[in-house]
Amino acid sequence: LPFIERFMEFVQLTPASENHHHAQPGGLIIHTLEVAAHALRACQGNEWPPERNPEEKKRLEAAWRFGLLIAAILHDIGKPLVSTEITLFSEDKPDTPIKWIPEAGPMTLGKCYTWYKVDFPEKYQDYKLHTRLAWGLFQVLVPEQVRSWLITADTVLIEALRLYLSGIDIEKSHFYTLIKQADSQSTADNLKYAKRTR
Repeated sequence: LPFIERFMEFVQLTPASENHHHAQPGGLIIHTLEVAAHALRACQGNEWPPERNPEEKKRLEAAWRFGLLIAAILHDIGKPLVSTEITLFSEDKPDTPIKWIPEAGPMTLGKCYTWYKVDFPEKYQDYKLHTRLAWGLFQVLVPEQVRSWLITADTVLIEALRLYLSGIDIEKSHFYTLIKQADSQSTADNLKYAKRTR
């Protein structure tokens, strides 16, 4: 729960896209939690982690499922960094807003800003860039005790997370297929059934 709360505090009510899927306020949270739920559901009944003997699989299953949750929650965490410009405003000084720098921490870090505005810059953005930024936020958003538990449980798991969250050879990660399918399902459902709210 602290991990999910940190994620939600970080993204606030930002949309997942400007005018595609989950473009409404809170869209990034909705999409991310849908992806996590779809991925975890798809993993049920599968032998997890892959390429291990039965005893290791039994011992490591909980840690690897939590690793899948982390990978799913952080799969789009780079979007606020590359696809939006967020301006923070204070009631005390409404005429002196500042630009949010996501690398510095959540919008709530200074505790003095009461609202924000989300813009989508006109400049071209490399769409895949957001997939290469998640590993940098792993230490910020995943609580220390969770990171300690995961690395103690299995260093291969940490390596798989780094491979996926850094966007380097992402297709080789054990998490890639599950999250890609879950992401596609969430996107398709939203485009088909959700209101087209921006």
